[in-house]
Amino acid sequence: MKIPFFHRLVVLLVATTCNSLGAATADWRGELERALPLFGHRNWIVIVDSAYPLQNATGIQVVATSADHLEVLQAVLTAVRANKHVRSQIYLDAELPFVPEKHAAGIEIYRAGLAAALKNEKPV
Repeated sequence: MKIPFFHRLVVLLVATTCNSLGAATADWRGELERALPLFGHRNWIVIVDSAYPLQNATGIQVVATSADHLEVLQAVLTAVRANKHVRSQIYLDAELPFVPEKHAAGIEIYRAGLAAALKNEKPV
């Protein structure tokens, strides 16, 4: 399924030890794999689209994936489930249910895919 450009992602690995921004990396899965074992209480993985403002504070690592939003979400959920020391606590944008198809072509398909990806999760 092809998701419109506005759903392409940047993964912010928040509260890690370095601050970097580079071109989209084919190794974003490797970055996730390397960072997750170091995570603990109050560490975040934020999956956002390309409209999210750049974060450059100390302790934030930005990894641009150029991957499909739902693909990144699924990879992160799978990785979190495989690591016993972390758990997911999912927050969704409160505006998402109100975005009309006429303003964001493909949003209905995206919302259905998101609901399917999160069927075993309980967003906060």
